[in-house]
Amino acid sequence: MLQSPLTATLRPWLRTAAVTACLIISGCTSFQRSSLHTAAVSMRGTAASSPRVASRRDASSALAGARPFAWANVAATASGEELQTVKVGNGGFRTLIVGSVGGHDPLAVGLTEDLARYLHGNSVIVGGIESTILRTLNPDGLRRQKYRNAAGIYLNDQFPSDGSMLDHHEFVQLPEEVQFVMQYIEEHQPQRIIHIRSVKGNEGLIAASRGAMKSAREVSDWLDFKLQQLPESVRGTTLEAWASQRDHCDVVTFGIPRNTDKADVWPLYSDAIVSLMQDGDTESRQIARWKKQRRARRGRPNSRSSAVDMFNDDTARGRYTTPFE
Repeated sequence: MLQSPLTATLRPWLRTAAVTACLIISGCTSFQRSSLHTAAVSMRGTAASSPRVASRRDASSALAGARPFAWANVAATASGEELQTVKVGNGGFRTLIVGSVGGHDPLAVGLTEDLARYLHGNSVIVGGIESTILRTLNPDGLRRQKYRNAAGIYLNDQFPSDGSMLDHHEFVQLPEEVQFVMQYIEEHQPQRIIHIRSVKGNEGLIAASRGAMKSAREVSDWLDFKLQQLPESVRGTTLEAWASQRDHCDVVTFGIPRNTDKADVWPLYSDAIVSLMQDGDTESRQIARWKKQRRARRGRPNSRSSAVDMFNDDTARGRYTTPFE
């Protein structure tokens, strides 16, 4: 085939241009695919390693990590009964709740147990506090249905009268239960101690040291409880008197009326205890509107009250003569 001089001249140039164009197109395509692939791999790697990327597995693992409620055995009495606690929260205002020192005190121990379960299940709601709940200081009495421990000792008459820790020789002479709570308070230095117990009759009682008096007054007004001041109003050898003379903590005794029906204790008094656990910024005024309802319900006598006696009236100044057993 004959070719024109122009065609012969342009043909090598056209072949070179076509090859160059193909190389450019092929190279761009290859570069784009490679870049996208690298970016996708990089994103997948970031998603897999980044702690901010949530997954169903992470959520289920967090839920599975929630521990069920359980009392911890932290010490034992001379007879082998366990002293049991539950701790809720970590940091914030530190509170120690002591279930009845009397042991055989169904209303107070029951309220303490319910409180421990409530706080365990609502730790996020009841934020800003670190609470340790001691089920009872007298597990011997709880088991034996007595107000004294297995050695026949009434525990709330065994504390030093001046708020001191005693030297080692004197300290080890104390009952194991008293040693435990004194050592716990010394080591952990709770900012508020609340002793839950019951008191004789139909009228409740709150006794508080000066630092807790504002909270105690609010709660006593709304519950129509009698109000006393610590340590002046109690015997000097009680837990309340000893602890309230120490520098680092306030003390509150919450006395449930003995004739309260057991089924009414938690509905009537749970929010009061939670209020007293706060650092003076109580929620009492918000619930004061329930005062009349509470007052109406509280008059119901306990059908078992004649069979359940009360332990010593530690809120009376001076020494008791006979135990209420």
